[in-house]
Parts: sequence; structure tokens; C-alpha cells
Amino acid sequence: MANSPHQIRRDTRVFISCVSRELGTVRQLIKKGLEDNDYHAVVQESFPPDYRQLVEKLEERIRSCDAMIHIAGHCYGAEPKQRPDNQPRRSYTQLEYDIAVKLGKPVYVFVTADGFPSDQCPSEDDERRQLQAGHRQRLTSSGIDYNPTRSREELAQKIRSLQFKVESLQSELVSVDQKLTTGSRKLAYWLAGLAVLALVSLGIGWYVIRQLDTHGEKLATLPGEAASATLAHVQELFSDPDVLSGKIKSFIRQRADEELAKARDQKANWQQVDEIHKRRDQALENVEDLIANIRDGLTGDPDPIFTEAARILAEEGPAEAIEYLESKRPDTLKEVDKIIESQSQAEEKKRELLGRILMEADLHKTNLAWNKALELYKIVVDRAPKWSQALGEYGRLLRQLARYSEARPLLEAAEEFASGNAEISLAANDLGLLENDEANWDAAEPLYRRALAIDEQSYGAEHPYVAIRLNNLALLLYATNRLAEAELLLRRALAIVEQSYGAEHPNVARELNNLAGLI
Repeated sequence: MANSPHQIRRDTRVFISCVSRELGTVRQLIKKGLEDNDYHAVVQESFPPDYRQLVEKLEERIRSCDAMIHIAGHCYGAEPKQRPDNQPRRSYTQLEYDIAVKLGKPVYVFVTADGFPSDQCPSEDDERRQLQAGHRQRLTSSGIDYNPTRSREELAQKIRSLQFKVESLQSELVSVDQKLTTGSRKLAYWLAGLAVLALVSLGIGWYVIRQLDTHGEKLATLPGEAASATLAHVQELFSDPDVLSGKIKSFIRQRADEELAKARDQKANWQQVDEIHKRRDQALENVEDLIANIRDGLTGDPDPIFTEAARILAEEGPAEAIEYLESKRPDTLKEVDKIIESQSQAEEKKRELLGRILMEADLHKTNLAWNKALELYKIVVDRAPKWSQALGEYGRLLRQLARYSEARPLLEAAEEFASGNAEISLAANDLGLLENDEANWDAAEPLYRRALAIDEQSYGAEHPYVAIRLNNLALLLYATNRLAEAELLLRRALAIVEQSYGAEHPNVARELNNLAGLI
């Protein structure tokens, strides 16, 4: 039977352009105002050093948006360091404005008046002040409408009253529904073969030397001695999480880049491009959690089906591991439901079995299939409503998808039922992230500080987990204009990461980027 036409939700994407060090808290207010009106706020906070790559990245991001809000204060801000001689001197924020105008995007300009309550930021030299004054002069004399703004309240009210119109896309969107309905079926087949294609395109292996026989004998059928040997092999595969993480991330980026290139060639609309960007970025964010969860599941006396799925993931790829877990799911649910029906107290056994389905959900996130992951999380939580780990994973994905009202009760329940320092810290941090996303900074701060204190006590002051908590708290302090304290925390996080991973690790680059944005 043919599927009915797919109804596409068309979120309007609005790029927010301003100097972070001067207007970072203002940007948070604008973001909240836009999201309250069901717009999707977009910001660019990291910039490649190469000028050509920078311009290409900004053009790609702004092209995917429907409009821009450009706020011009008195601060010039950061600028590219490798600007060609034939290009005028522009800050990152000024470049964003220039690119939006070049692309013909609607730009809503706000120029802050003298005395506007900006964030406290370091003073700039005369040349930078003159460059920004020149930019403000161009904005106010260009003939393009602009809004002089005296206060945050006035700015917030103007933002909330804006009605963004993207009339140039309306005729295209009618036909895109039909294209995407057909394309979504192709995408499903593409995802199923994702890992195999990655092997060919990358020229590197998911495959390692097999310690099982060539028929891929399943762990559940092995005798005890062979099963123990295979478990040791799987634990070895996960002994270096950075290597495995790199493989999975390369796999995600490769396929997403191919899809983006195809979308550009076909002049795809903003919705299609945005979906690829969002799924890629969220999938990359989830990789470390996926590996950490699997490593935890491989300790002690692990479930044999879980262990076999871990082996398949490491040696073959996500699609094959999903296929294996899907084949085991009916029997798994029968076992779990039998425990529930008998009113047995075998909660540990129930969670062990449901761990297979949690892993399957995590793998669907890696394979960019959010709806399938949500479906599986619900199956688990319905059967284990007091399991903090499952509640947290379900709530985290909903938060990442900006479905905050659905995420909140799950994350609150995860905190309520958390046991042990690791679970309590994670639950507090997750709730802090949710409050931060909704600009509830007074509620987010004590949650961040609680998570930090627990991890410092549990792991020691120099542990990488502590660096993550420091980073989250520092960014909140930055957003609330407590720059000196934020800088101290970011420098401490940078020192921990450098000591833990080495000076060339990507996590060090992340901390350096955050620190550079502050100072």
C-alpha cells in the first residue's frame, strides 16, 4: 500500500548576527524571543582560520536561513587573521551582514543607541572603534530600514513583534513536498547501506582482524570459554575510545558531506539542507555518549547479545549492528514482558535485557534516524519508568531536538531516580542544560555547580569529566556577563584537557575556541 503524502513542517530559520563579547546576553534574549514565536534561531560561534573557508562556511550557513537579525553595537569584535590583501577589513559580524545582503536575504538591522546596556567587554583600540563606527554609519545611511534601540526591553519587544516572510520560497515549497516524500524513501535505503558505502569511500576499515570464525558465530551460542575469549576481544576493541570515535565520526561526516554536495547541486531548499546539518551535528555530539554507554555495558558479566552487537558495531558498522539488534528485539520484549507480568522483582535482569534496546536507540541516533530512536526510548521507559539512565537518554534527545516541554518531565524523573554519584551528576547537568537552553540561568547555575562538585569529589579535580562541567558553567557565566570568573574556569578546563589528551587533541581545540571567544 502506498504511503500517504508526508506533511513537512517548515520552521523559519533566522540567523542572529552580533558581537558575542558585547552582546552575548542580548543574543540569548533574542534567541528565546524567536523560539517563543516558533522560529529556529541560528548562530555561528566557531570560525575556521582560513579566510576562504570562513567565507564559504558563512555563506553555506546563511544561505540555509530565511532572514537575518543584525545588531550593531559599538564593539568591532574579532576578525579573520588571514584576510587577502584585496579584501576590505571586516569583523566576523560585519562579514555576516555583507554575506546576507549579497545573498539577498531579508536583514533586520538594530543599531544600539549610546547608553544601551551592553555586556562588559575589554576596550578596543582607536582603529577598531573607527571601523565599527564606519559600519554603523553605513547601516544608518544605506536606505535600508533600521531600528535604533535604547534598551534590552525595547529590543526584545521589537524582536517578538517581527513577522518574517520568505515569499521567494513559497512557489518552490509546493513542489518540494512531493520531492521530499519520494526522497525520504530513498534516504531510508541510503541509511541502511551507510556503513558499507563508507568503507568504500573512506578506504579504511570498520573491519579488523577477526578473532571469530568467518561465519560470524553469534556470541549467545558460544560455550562459556569461547564466550569469555570473545568478550575479551570486544573489550579490546573498545579499549581506545578515541580511535573508535574517530571512525564513527568520519563515517557520519563523509555521508553528510556527500548529501550536502548533492543538495547544493540540485539547488535544494533550505529545509532539506538544514535537516542534513542538524542531523549531522547531533549525531557527532552523540558519539562519545554511545561509546561510553557500550563500555559500561561490557563490564562485569555483560549480556551476550549486547556484547555481540558491540562487536558488530566495531568491526562492521552501525547499520549491521542495528540489523542484528532488530532481529533480537521481539524475543527481548517477550522476556521483559514476562518479567513484568509475573510481577517479579528481577529489576536488574529487566534492565539488562532493555539495555539491548537502549543500544539500538543510540545506534539509530548515530544513523541519523531520530524518530526511530525516540520510539525505542519510549518502549524502554514504558517498561522501566524508574530507570534513570533510560529516562535521561530519552530526555536528552528530546532536548537536543528543542522539544523542551517533553524533555523536562523525563529529565526531572531521571534526577529523582538517579542513584550513585555518576547518575546524580549526569542528571543534574542534563537539567542544567535544559534550563540554560530556555535562558533560565538562575535555575541552571546551581545544577551546573552541583554536577561539578560531585564530579570533583568522585573523579578528582583533574579528570576530563570535570573539564566538561567547568566548560558548561563557564559558558553560563559568560552569558550572564561574569567574564572574569568564566575565564578562570575555561583556563582550568583547558589545562585539564591538555594534560588528559595532549596538546593536539580536538577537545583542546574546542576549549581554545571557547576561551578565544571570551577574551
